[in-house]
Amino acid sequence: MLSVAHANEEFLLLHERAIWWERLRAVVVADLHLGKGDAFRAGGVPVPDGATHADLARLSAVVERFDAECLFILGDLFHARSGNTRATLGALSDWRRRHPHLHVSLVRGNHDLRAGDPPASLGIELLDAPARVDPDAPAPGILLAHEPPEPGASDAAGFTLCGHLHPAVSLSHASGLGGLRAPCFWFSPARAVLPAFGSFTGSAAIRPTRRDRVFAVGPDCVAEVRPAFAIA
Repeated sequence: MLSVAHANEEFLLLHERAIWWERLRAVVVADLHLGKGDAFRAGGVPVPDGATHADLARLSAVVERFDAECLFILGDLFHARSGNTRATLGALSDWRRRHPHLHVSLVRGNHDLRAGDPPASLGIELLDAPARVDPDAPAPGILLAHEPPEPGASDAAGFTLCGHLHPAVSLSHASGLGGLRAPCFWFSPARAVLPAFGSFTGSAAIRPTRRDRVFAVGPDCVAEVRPAFAIA
């Protein structure tokens, strides 16, 4: 865990690739892509089973460790309509019954628009981006979105927590870690991009500027790093 003060807020970055937002008693995650394995298998691609159950178990562990009251999902809860199988929806229903008092909000992402909304019986609040979930906070406040605002965008409208990019960072050869790449949290003046929470998602190397802060995620820790290829 690593505490980061940004935009007049305190965020705890977790190695589970989630954020703990203490003031709102909220866990924030992005890009679960539940049912992706089922979608691949429906298309004839033989991939291992079990990612959905493993990711939901990891999410339960985070929610229970912090006794969270809210869960904010920054888009792409589901991967594709073909992945919304009875097994995937059953696993999500079982997870929801385990956390009946947790307020869950989903900011619709691009994959959600294609996969469809979760069943109403799950009691998940559906939001369109940019969503302001703390209207009593001093302006400009925190916004939730799936896709990040454009680099260099003004922060006058609010600081945005988002996902979509599945960011990863290449670590410097000078660190002794060779060409290692790790998922990361990517903080810029107007936005923070979360790593993909889903374990079967892949990642994309980022090109941060020297003004950005990057936090690499390891198996059991989060550490701020100097990216190997930061640009001016």
